[in-house]
Amino acid sequence: MPVNSFGVEIPDRVFAVNAPGCGSLIRQGMIESVLLGDDRTLEERSRFVDIFFDLVNRVKDDFEFEASTFELFKKEFAPVVQKNPMALALTRTHHMAGLIVPHLNRGATLDFGSGAGFLGETIDFRHRGVTLSEIYQSPEIEKRGLPFVLLPKSGPLPFQTAQFDNVLACVVLHHCNDPRAILAEFVRILKPGGRLIVVESVYGLTPEEQSKTPKNDFSRRFFDLDIKEQSAYIGFCDYIGNRCTHYTPDPEKKTPVPYNYLTPSMWRHLIEDVGFKFEFMQPLGIDFFNRKSHIFHSLMTAIK
Repeated sequence: MPVNSFGVEIPDRVFAVNAPGCGSLIRQGMIESVLLGDDRTLEERSRFVDIFFDLVNRVKDDFEFEASTFELFKKEFAPVVQKNPMALALTRTHHMAGLIVPHLNRGATLDFGSGAGFLGETIDFRHRGVTLSEIYQSPEIEKRGLPFVLLPKSGPLPFQTAQFDNVLACVVLHHCNDPRAILAEFVRILKPGGRLIVVESVYGLTPEEQSKTPKNDFSRRFFDLDIKEQSAYIGFCDYIGNRCTHYTPDPEKKTPVPYNYLTPSMWRHLIEDVGFKFEFMQPLGIDFFNRKSHIFHSLMTAIK
């Protein structure tokens, strides 16, 4: 079985949908997806998931699977998305910004891996001085009206030493082939006393961390999975979201998915190892604002 950058095994998508607990949780999340609309019966929703699971088990080639799943999703989700294509994304963006802004220092903030820039723009409304950055330039970026820097796919970041008061990495480090090297670059580009804010997909929370987590049936079922199934669940949902829902046939434009998911304690050790002083970790629970996948997130902060 392949491993990620930290030597952690990467369960494949076939394992994810066929493992009893993980597969059941994936099925529940898809059946409940708001993207299927309010007029679908339970039988219709279940039939859609059956078709999708058949694709997972039957199509082995990644490119063929991603294209086939994209066509299925486009057909099933289009009526809802077309009604209000930005509503779900913006609801999630405003919620996330509300969690992040209280932790920011005054001054310049780098939104690392900003995507289309919605989160950075929302933060800038409340906390001026945001710079967007990404390895590709979204067609939406110019609409944000904020400074944008195109990032290299490897090597040092194109910023001066001690340039920023804050660095924000929101659900992006697990997409990096070498998160440790990126974190070391964050140390370099932050001013002394600068703050790092990380929001990451996590699994393997301790009982104490679970006790601080917003409670609902979905999170309880997630915690009941063993570590391998938790990891498989997060990896599967992230892969489907980035490679199938946001599909492109161009290999150069596909979002990197190296499956670098860690437990909160592993993220803490990694952040401290590169030179940060870890402050705290706040479990955010299941991401119900992203009802395509229900991924579990935690917010972490650290000081240079």
